[in-house]
Amino acid sequence: MPVISNLVNKENIETTSISQGLAKHDDVYNDILNKLIHNHSKLIVDIKASVFADTKASRATKDALLGEIKTLVNQKGKRLLFDKNVMIERIKNFIFGYGILQSLITDSEISDIDFTRYNHCTVKRNGVKKFEDISFGSDKEFENFASLMIVRNGGIINADENHRRESDEQYRLRINVAIPPRNVTGTSLIIRKHRTDPYNLDDLVNLNMIDDKVRNYLKDSFSKAKRNTLMVGQGASGKTTLLRACLMECDPLNNYLVCEKDTELYMNDFPNFITQRIKKESDGGRSISLKDLVIDGLTMSVEGMVVGELVGDEVFDFLSAGYTDHSISGTAHTSGVEDTPLRLITMIETGTRNLSESVIKQIISGSIDDIVYMEKFKVKEIKRIIGYDKNNDMFLYKNILEELKGGANIDEL
Repeated sequence: MPVISNLVNKENIETTSISQGLAKHDDVYNDILNKLIHNHSKLIVDIKASVFADTKASRATKDALLGEIKTLVNQKGKRLLFDKNVMIERIKNFIFGYGILQSLITDSEISDIDFTRYNHCTVKRNGVKKFEDISFGSDKEFENFASLMIVRNGGIINADENHRRESDEQYRLRINVAIPPRNVTGTSLIIRKHRTDPYNLDDLVNLNMIDDKVRNYLKDSFSKAKRNTLMVGQGASGKTTLLRACLMECDPLNNYLVCEKDTELYMNDFPNFITQRIKKESDGGRSISLKDLVIDGLTMSVEGMVVGELVGDEVFDFLSAGYTDHSISGTAHTSGVEDTPLRLITMIETGTRNLSESVIKQIISGSIDDIVYMEKFKVKEIKRIIGYDKNNDMFLYKNILEELKGGANIDEL
């Protein structure tokens, strides 16, 4: 941070000390950032969209934003004397890129960056969580930065919309921000980062997530669209990583629809995948839910349907797709294979379906084949639902992982 020793209040003609000047410089800096983020969000979004472009329109957008920065700096300069060029450069460095987080964002070994306070950061490298020695200057600067991450990616965040989740497609980030008054402890910023060069199944063997037998089994399942598969486990267990690697094995002649709340699977490089995302009510116009995406997908001529993360009553329509002739796959948060059916049932609005729980359990057994349970970036269980015993109210399973370890032939499973 530059040392500002000549900060003067023109009205009172009082020269502040160096330490007071620094505090005032930060006050001016954060106030200008706040105005830019909340009053000129469209310019910020347009800048993000044209960051790699060098067209007349993109240059005009950048010039317009720079013009707003200079105007705000000059307005502040009418009362306080400071180095305007230093202030302008400091603001530009903040608005473009990821500032002090840039090295973490581009580190391919990092999957999670979590700030629960402006000066408390943890990261997860290769599945191991550690403290990171990095801090913002103040909670106000941190709130501005976190809000900018949402605004830059097309979202809205303010005192009313005080919790928001957005995706950065360029860096493949899922950004979750909460600010006061929702957060009484100050701003929080939670970033899930997906690799720009995603792992394939061979990579996951090398990383000890799976062994050769599991790789061959999953490759057979997805390349031939033989089995409907759910990847389940706790957060950051590797579910999305494994599902993405499996989807990369799908037959390019088969078309797939990917339905997501936030972009996480990133199947953009595979032309047989259509990716759709929900639209929030706060974005304006008609909202589109995950359930809407799944229902509309049932009318499309696609062979398969993928839901990035099952979270609500879209589960019923997802299962219905699997109960017909669609190949389905997805992820869900559960604590184990045999807990998964109950978790799916709790996400279905049974009261509006006029279906008994017993019927829903039969639908689950007829639509889901394999459930893969993951823990700490490793496959712990693979079980297949082979039926539902209505009389004893229990699902029947075949332990695929144990049979693979015992030398079973894939074609026999």
